[in-house]
Amino acid sequence: PNWHEIGGITPNNEEASLLEFPEYAGNCLGFLSITRDEKFFALDGQHRLAGIKTALKSNSNIADELISVIIAAHSNTPEGKIRSRRLFTTLNKKAKLVSKDTIIALDEDDIAACITRRLIESDDFPYFNEDNISFNSGPVRDRTSITSIVNIYDNVQKLVAYKLGVKIIELERFRYRDNLGLFGFVSDFYGHTFEACPELSQVAKGERQAGFYRNSETGGHV
Repeated sequence: PNWHEIGGITPNNEEASLLEFPEYAGNCLGFLSITRDEKFFALDGQHRLAGIKTALKSNSNIADELISVIIAAHSNTPEGKIRSRRLFTTLNKKAKLVSKDTIIALDEDDIAACITRRLIESDDFPYFNEDNISFNSGPVRDRTSITSIVNIYDNVQKLVAYKLGVKIIELERFRYRDNLGLFGFVSDFYGHTFEACPELSQVAKGERQAGFYRNSETGGHV
């Protein structure tokens, strides 16, 4: 790759001239040209890179879209390899994990996340909806929510793992688009649960608030 520096950057008005302009800043704007013979590898964001590749296969038009990247120079020497490996491990060890509620809301591959969203958002399952489910990750304390979206997700994980005959930790190997039939299994399980428990059905149908069954006198069901 070659770096083409853009020089002669100076303030063009009085307001800009009052700003502190470090000397090095005048040398850090330019263009990086590549020959396409270079080798690039992801130090971080490997899943995003894989997602971009998959998206390009189904829609080549997005190839014209622009994204921001940080490019770190790599030297194919013993010292350079150590530097790159250290940068990789530092980025990945200290990166903040994605929260569970974010996974539930956005992940298009996670089986449990996709099924959980469909249980709440679609008309395929009549018992859960945005009015009777809490979207907070903590314990349910309000009077209207049957349970929380995180609790549904945790239980869906267990059901899916049971149906696939694997451990929960192994679910990452499976994709929802390849196992669409699992929704019916989970939906039937929850459906039978609601049908067998009149208290749950009353809350789901709006006949009672969940809080009525969440106290010391009439509680114990929700």
